[in-house]
Amino acid sequence: MNYSLPRALRDVFGLGLLAKIGWLAPLAFFAVLWLRRAALTAIACTPSPRAQLFLGRWDVFLVGVGSSLPLVTSELAWYHYFVGVLPLCLYLLRSQDELTGRAPSHRSRWLSFLALLAISFETARMLFDLPAEAHVSTVALGALLACGLACGAAWSVPRSSEARAGS
Repeated sequence: MNYSLPRALRDVFGLGLLAKIGWLAPLAFFAVLWLRRAALTAIACTPSPRAQLFLGRWDVFLVGVGSSLPLVTSELAWYHYFVGVLPLCLYLLRSQDELTGRAPSHRSRWLSFLALLAISFETARMLFDLPAEAHVSTVALGALLACGLACGAAWSVPRSSEARAGS
């Protein structure tokens, strides 16, 4: 079964035009990364252990985003392709307070858990042999939610002054 978000938007909801502009998700994410590049550069130049821990986890973040964005925009996405979203969801579930020492946002952690639950919902459907009508969009929207949370996580990277204050 195909779990493509553009195809689900077109077939299930009749949103053909919206399905053709699936390139907006990667464009939005790369715009956020481009705008936050100065903050990331400042963090990379900081010799603190917190900054190095953050940079080590940032690689997991980029791997997760790199495997998630094609799932959101592709016309063909089989269910086992969604294993690629797991690194991103696991990154988003962990607290991200290495740089500033701030308390983690429980709302973003619950939303990332909801994205992970939406993606794994199809496994329960297959296990219990339930009908597959609405579950296609649930899996694809879970991946889209994870990508949206990734944009939020990239945008919330602290600026260099905040990173130094937390060191």
